[in-house]
Amino acid sequence: MKTKPLYLNVFALLLGILYFIPVSIRAQTIEGDWYGKAEIGEITLRLTIHVRADDKGYSSTWDSPDQGAFGLASTATSFTYPDFSFSHAGAGFKYTGKVNASYTEIAGKLEQGGTKLDITFGREPIAAAPGSPEVLKQLYDKKEVYITMRDGVRLFTSVYAPKNNKVKHPILLNRTPYNIEPGGPDNFNFFMQLYSRYTEEEYIMVFQDVRGKYMSEGQF
Repeated sequence: MKTKPLYLNVFALLLGILYFIPVSIRAQTIEGDWYGKAEIGEITLRLTIHVRADDKGYSSTWDSPDQGAFGLASTATSFTYPDFSFSHAGAGFKYTGKVNASYTEIAGKLEQGGTKLDITFGREPIAAAPGSPEVLKQLYDKKEVYITMRDGVRLFTSVYAPKNNKVKHPILLNRTPYNIEPGGPDNFNFFMQLYSRYTEEEYIMVFQDVRGKYMSEGQF
């Protein structure tokens, strides 16, 4: 039986070592994109943090894609292995966590006011939740209108209608003094996740500011 010369086996081994060393070195950094999500009752909110380093230290920006927020600069970013943190004064939150040895996971808590949420960040993007605005845009059309009352006062209203127009749909009307998100037809309200049991049944969802509040006319 013929065997390969020893020097060929050693050469192959060296190639394997050289192949894996750069990958390992590149992986040992906090820099890059990290993906996590927060479970708040029935709502799932994704949070993405982009970490960069320079001669002054660390900086970061973050996205909340389910709320339509992107590229927000963190007020402070800190990393001394294994401790990592970032905060945003305007949003009033701070995240503190610990990075694992392979730099593939950050496990920690996000604190905002008196609320603490467990969030684990990883290197792989997270798919949108079934009831998220991203998914609902594929199933629903939205329009914003003013509906005139008997006394002439106009109430600001958002209407989410299923794209499936081959059947009749029930309607659920929600009137509120807490702002129905006047963000334009392309900006879906992330609170729609609270009504996933209705959107799964293809309800027409209607949200309306009560008179005298936010975009509605009249006196509250």
